[in-house]
Amino acid sequence: MDLKEFGKQALIIRENCGFTREEVKSITGISVETLRRLERGIPEPKLSTLETLSNLYRFDLLDLFAETRHPFSLFSESMLKLVNEKLNTLDYEGLIELIDHAFEEIAISDSEDAENNTYYMQFLEAFRGIRIKEVRDGKTIVMNVENILLALSGKQSKMMNTPYMYPFEVTVAIYLATLYRRNKDCERSIAFCQNVLEKINSYPVLGGRAIDQIGALYQAIAYAFHIMDAHEKVIETIDQALTDRRLAFTNTLYVDMIMRKAVAYHFLNRRESYDLFTVAILNSTGERRKVLLKSIVEQYQIDHHLQSELDY
Repeated sequence: MDLKEFGKQALIIRENCGFTREEVKSITGISVETLRRLERGIPEPKLSTLETLSNLYRFDLLDLFAETRHPFSLFSESMLKLVNEKLNTLDYEGLIELIDHAFEEIAISDSEDAENNTYYMQFLEAFRGIRIKEVRDGKTIVMNVENILLALSGKQSKMMNTPYMYPFEVTVAIYLATLYRRNKDCERSIAFCQNVLEKINSYPVLGGRAIDQIGALYQAIAYAFHIMDAHEKVIETIDQALTDRRLAFTNTLYVDMIMRKAVAYHFLNRRESYDLFTVAILNSTGERRKVLLKSIVEQYQIDHHLQSELDY
């Protein structure tokens, strides 16, 4: 993305948030002239300026330049992966330890990042303030994750009423929708995912991370419909994802979507299922290909012409 196009998008994002340049100056200390030049794409902006504006707008401006970040950042991929891992394994103690470590790293970081650190430390305090119960029952797990999301956003209604969401919020929201589904509250899961999906789809620019999140949301919606035996809705959801020309999914996500659609056709006794299963297999390699074939042959009882590849 060239600087002029970046400036144009930065202007749109600021206006979507409802901020004037004077208001941005008042909140962040970034001068009106600096902001005006940035939005005209004249200079190459400083990373610290982009980080500050990203925190204010709740939109990752730095992602437009694919810049590498400090590992403890509101938009850090490595931090997102670590939080995901802790949530998925119900390692709440590990999650708090991770947050404490982030505080330690911030304490010894460059003082020039003080403004950004203030944003980040306020965000991390949300984790410290939540009440987490070390139990394994579904309802309490849902409560824990809802508490995290509420702490991060103040209120869920507030989160859904802002133009953009922090990547952390989207990550926790997707996980929460998964928990709703696991607890057989599929309608709630679908509605929640659709709300988040609508918000991300409204972004003026979709980076790689946003596209992955959109794919995960479509998958979550489709799987919830599958559990409800609403197979036509599964097909409709996957088609909506695959026909959106803005989205370029990874091969893994593409195959997962094709498989989900094939399974829906299978339960509807539609002949298209065989062809889609074949597409999924042919777009996979190695061990993943074998796993898909085994699932098709054994779980769905389909006599597939490629099953000779399996070593029984």
